[in-house]
Amino acid sequence: MDDKAKDGDTTSNLAAKQFVAALDEIDIARRNEAFVSRLMSIVGPMDRADLIDLGTGPANVPLIVASVRPSWSITAVDSSPEMISVAQNRMTDNSGRIRLLCDDMLSPSIPDCSYDIVVAHFVLHHVKSANQFWNQVSRIARPGAFVLVRDVVRPNSRDDGFAVVRESSSLPSIIRESLFAAYLTAFTRDEIDRQLATAGLNGLTSAEVSPRIVDVFGQCHSG
Repeated sequence: MDDKAKDGDTTSNLAAKQFVAALDEIDIARRNEAFVSRLMSIVGPMDRADLIDLGTGPANVPLIVASVRPSWSITAVDSSPEMISVAQNRMTDNSGRIRLLCDDMLSPSIPDCSYDIVVAHFVLHHVKSANQFWNQVSRIARPGAFVLVRDVVRPNSRDDGFAVVRESSSLPSIIRESLFAAYLTAFTRDEIDRQLATAGLNGLTSAEVSPRIVDVFGQCHSG
């Protein structure tokens, strides 16, 4: 155990908490709220729904969703025990319908055709296989399920990635490092469109919501 770890925290626990603290420092809540607002505009007035958040991290998105749609049942899945621990500590009296699940978001243990809504917020660039990710979305979504996946778009070159990070010099270093790594492993919009076609997700479309961010959204009609 790292000699800086205290009160039972492991090094990985501390790293997770430091990352979440850095996100809070840059007012990530505003961006999470914008994502949820976009989701609400897509799904419309659904009174009840089963939603899954893939790669939930500290469960920021589920917590906001639970506050605006308290009748929804929400599953928040992440493979990091440290992030799930942080998420657990963030649960409130209004988050009783959130189920935290420590598991690989691509796990076959997530039941088939179980969700009315599938979301993933800045997660796609983390996956080892984009095809497996989209196949998982298709598998776990109910017919006609709504999908919203938001991620960064890969710059044209490594130098362009450096330039973007330099523009973000006011951000905490841990966030700038994460941002640069994300740009290097992210996909272009054309690549994402090809992934959707390969998965047979004809009801989903992509759109750049800013020069560096893309949304994939629509209803999950496979085949």
